[in-house]
Amino acid sequence: KLESVGILAGGIAHDFNNFLMAILGNISVAKMYTEPGDKIGERLTEAEKASLRARDLTKQLLIFSYGGAPIKKILSIAEVIKDSALFALRGSNVRCQFSLPADLWPVEIDEGQIGQVINNLVINADQALPEGGIIEVCAENITIDANYGFPVKEGEYIKISIKDQGIGIPEEHLTKIFDPYFTTKQKGSGLGLATTYSIIKNHQGYITLESKTRA
Repeated sequence: KLESVGILAGGIAHDFNNFLMAILGNISVAKMYTEPGDKIGERLTEAEKASLRARDLTKQLLIFSYGGAPIKKILSIAEVIKDSALFALRGSNVRCQFSLPADLWPVEIDEGQIGQVINNLVINADQALPEGGIIEVCAENITIDANYGFPVKEGEYIKISIKDQGIGIPEEHLTKIFDPYFTTKQKGSGLGLATTYSIIKNHQGYITLESKTRA
């Protein structure tokens, strides 16, 4: 299903993004001719915000296309994890508890894409804690062999775990959670976790989840 969405997204996202750039450019010019407090200026600002949200959605769609292939470099992942998690929780009453050992192996990743993965996962954990709480973010070195049963090559990996004590995911949703356009949120696009899955797959990694709903 992800591959089918990728073909569709690759065909439309690039052109759509070009249209958005033209719209944003003209809005920016139009705002130069307005005065502070002008009603037209306020409308233009709202149009600009909507266009920026559409641009962000287009970027997520591009992840499914060949244009979303990761541009990798070797770096330390601890800072990427911490910065992305803290950024996702700006203004939230939820806090992160980190366990990021100093001896984590260097990784070859697309920093922006993996940052987006952490951001998406922490945002989802945050939304599961409407009354506040703690999100545990951990990383560790692991060596994958045949005993793990994961669909990845044997070798050295970094395992990242993000855990919350939220309301949980209903069992009937667990098999759909990474499907494109699946969402239980009123304003959700259904692309956040699908994008996350695609990024991890393109990094030759594996993502899974465990959840228990509260009684």
